Amino acid sequence: MARPLPDRDKRQKTFLRTLLSGQPVIRACEASGLRWSTVYQWRKDNVAFRAAWDAAAKLGIEAMAARFDAALVERAVDGVDEPVFKGGEQVGTRRRYSDALLMFGIQDMRERLRPPPRPPGSALGPQDGNRRITVVVREFGPPPEKGAPEKVATAETKPPALPVGEKERGDE
Repeated sequence: MARPLPDRDKRQKTFLRTLLSGQPVIRACEASGLRWSTVYQWRKDNVAFRAAWDAAAKLGIEAMAARFDAALVERAVDGVDEPVFKGGEQVGTRRRYSDALLMFGIQDMRERLRPPPRPPGSALGPQDGNRRITVVVREFGPPPEKGAPEKVATAETKPPALPVGEKERGDE
């Protein structure tokens, strides 16, 4: 397997860091000096890069949502200063609050606090939300032989991290 070039590693890291900050792909390409066709080819060919991209994009969206929430609170609750003009000159400022943003923020908060609906036929109730949930996971490949133990993952385990720049087996 060929080792990625240091310049490529640096550009991939810059691309992923920019995505992580909540920027769109085109801005991440500009920041890293890469063409969008190049990064999409890497995404197609390299499972580790694709996984890192997906994780960075998800965290970036969450970071942007947090920034939007903070801006909403600032404008709705704390208010913002607006200049006051008289005769074409600024004579002062006034604090303006946004009732509409406050109403939407309250509605959003209520939706976030509402418990998720139970699937049809589910015996679990809201009191079971903190119960340790076990999920059976089978590896790709032939089905396990009868009696062979299955691999079990829990909500407390995490999949191993894949290093950026490495390719799947067979992608050489």
